[in-house]
Amino acid sequence: MLHRRTPLKARSGLRRGKPIQPIGRDRFASPTVKRKVFKRDGAVCRYCQEVTAWEDGVAEHVLPRGRGGATVIENLVWACRPCNRAKGNMTGDEFRTRRRDQI
Repeated sequence: MLHRRTPLKARSGLRRGKPIQPIGRDRFASPTVKRKVFKRDGAVCRYCQEVTAWEDGVAEHVLPRGRGGATVIENLVWACRPCNRAKGNMTGDEFRTRRRDQI
């Protein structure tokens, strides 16, 4: 009978005692918070200044969650999906600077 073994990479991670990061409930803005951000920013993407429909935009983190940003209204702006994808894990200022350099 063959026994399955945990891959070395996974075992080494467990041995180090790294805590597993649960996905928090606050990962995405609630529909109420998203609506408030949409109204506050006037449906205009904060990065490209294009007017976007509700379905085509997202409440986006200025300081990404991966860098310690929280899902609170003060850290959220309205952004179109292409800008949100292109921004990735950059801060809002880093993304604006990179966009200016590319234009």
